[in-house]
Amino acid sequence: AFYFNLGNLSPEYRSVINSIQLIALCRVPLIKKYGMNRILQPFMQDLHQLEAFTEADFQIRTRAIHDRHCRLVENDANLEATYGVKTRSVLNQSRYFHITDGLVLDVMHDQLEGVLPLEVKILLQKYIQEENYFTLEIVNDRLERLWYPQSDASNKPSPIKPQSLANNSMRISQSAARMWCLARMFPILIGDLIPQNDEHWENFLRLLKIEEIVFAPKATPQLAAYLGVLIEEYLEDYVNLNDRLPIPKQHYMVHYPNQIINVLYIKNTNEAVGRVTTVQEAGVEDELQEADPQTKGDSSLTRTSWVKVYGTKYVKGDVIVIDYHHGFPILGKIQKVLVVERHIVWFQYLKINVTEFVCHLNAFKVQQLNEIRYIKQSELLDYYPLGLVKGFGCYANQVFVTLKYRLDLMQ
Repeated sequence: AFYFNLGNLSPEYRSVINSIQLIALCRVPLIKKYGMNRILQPFMQDLHQLEAFTEADFQIRTRAIHDRHCRLVENDANLEATYGVKTRSVLNQSRYFHITDGLVLDVMHDQLEGVLPLEVKILLQKYIQEENYFTLEIVNDRLERLWYPQSDASNKPSPIKPQSLANNSMRISQSAARMWCLARMFPILIGDLIPQNDEHWENFLRLLKIEEIVFAPKATPQLAAYLGVLIEEYLEDYVNLNDRLPIPKQHYMVHYPNQIINVLYIKNTNEAVGRVTTVQEAGVEDELQEADPQTKGDSSLTRTSWVKVYGTKYVKGDVIVIDYHHGFPILGKIQKVLVVERHIVWFQYLKINVTEFVCHLNAFKVQQLNEIRYIKQSELLDYYPLGLVKGFGCYANQVFVTLKYRLDLMQ
């Protein structure tokens, strides 16, 4: 006879006879003839299905199943914990909305306050306490010295306290916004200290690719399918590398692709096509007239050190996204902020040359050029300003740009 019980049961329940489950019964002659492995093979096939990390391997809570659970709970309140339902939601009275298929993914709570803090903490524990690649003092020193883009200046990560790595919590004392900044800058922060092809590091980089998709303003069914592959690979490697089960917020990730398809962001095909103009040395007024013939010579022109457009702040030195070609962003560094007729925002910028994508740092290596160009803020490929970040160690003389999310679908 073959039996099993669940190791995560509390000790007081583990020894109870009802907690011991039967797997199979087999006669001794059959075991001698076919061997133990043949007898246990069907069990292992079932176990393999349970260990999978795709949405298809889990039962989805549909409207019919949810309604059935609600009816059962209404008849017996003790079943609330069994089905994870307390009562019917008044929102389901809508003709077009139901909570089982109308709720979208909650990336702030799932990722910024769940998965990312856990991953960063596990990596720091491994690299500091087990591998001795560096010390926590080095990490905090670099956190202080790192170049932070203007858009991330208010979200600069707090120093990581030693007790954060010693306790059993899944947090490292960062707010959601600071955690997102830390996660994106983490490869540049310590990447030079991590050996190439480190499996834990590779899986963290895979997680960052997942974040770049789920935070992107737009998506496609094809990208959602790719996201599903990334999530499955990430969760499988997480379990194998760390010898621990995923937390619930990691499990929620298997539903992301389907949720994205259900509430797919539709691309606006009527967007204006960005027009970039190269100009020669001249007065700014003349340059703007050359860049945009609709700008009249008597138009009022204001030079300012910064400007806010619909809540997004732009300052000199910000990196703006002009376009995206063949897997590389077209970038520029703001030199001047110009406002025409008090409402049309122009940027004078220096073109930035993107030389390569450094996979180990999940960042684009860049060089600043001296070519001056102009573009309207409304014609940027993406409104979110980025920044130049200097590397450490073997990357100390190099400058990088990290993206906040994927840009290839913004065109």
